Amino acid sequence: MAEEINKLTRNDLVRFLAARDKQSYSMTDNTVKRVLSGIVELLQQKAVDGLPLTMNLPHFGSFKIKVAEERVARNPSTGEVVKVPARPRLLFQAGKEFKGIIREAGK
Repeated sequence: MAEEINKLTRNDLVRFLAARDKQSYSMTDNTVKRVLSGIVELLQQKAVDGLPLTMNLPHFGSFKIKVAEERVARNPSTGEVVKVPARPRLLFQAGKEFKGIIREAGK
């Protein structure tokens, strides 16, 4: 049997923050939208530049754009050798504090 997964949405985040900070939903929603779209936009711009990048979010983790070098691979169906072009890859590494929280919650 598959494990049930709780899915958190941006709206869940907005409702949580609005209640915690005693702010209106619409004000909090606007702020969250701007912050998240800013992060995505910045990472997209840097990915287009094709340069390595690390964005650290303290207590949460780091987003990294790493350039995967061009390489030679093999098509598993045909055995044909193909060139895989260099491309930027987005990676996330959870921060030490965040990992500790998750580890403790699992006990």
